Amino acid sequence: MAAVLPCLLFYLAIFLTVDLQAKHLGLHGVPRSELPKMSELGRDAFLLLPLVVLLYLLLSGYSIIAAGTW
Repeated sequence: MAAVLPCLLFYLAIFLTVDLQAKHLGLHGVPRSELPKMSELGRDAFLLLPLVVLLYLLLSGYSIIAAGTW
C-alpha cells in the first residue's frame, strides 16, 4: 500500500507531460464522428480475456510465474 501514492503521482506526471506536450504541438483528439462504435469494440472484447485471467490469478494469490504460465 505504501507504493500507491508514488504510483498515482507518477502516472499523473506522465499524463500531464503528454497533455501539455500535445497542447504545445497543437495536437487535437479524434472527432466523435470518427470514433469506432461500441458495437464494433464489443466484437473484440475477447481480446481482454487473457488480461482478466492474469489479474484474477494474481489477485487469487498465485505467484507471477505461476500466473504467467497459465
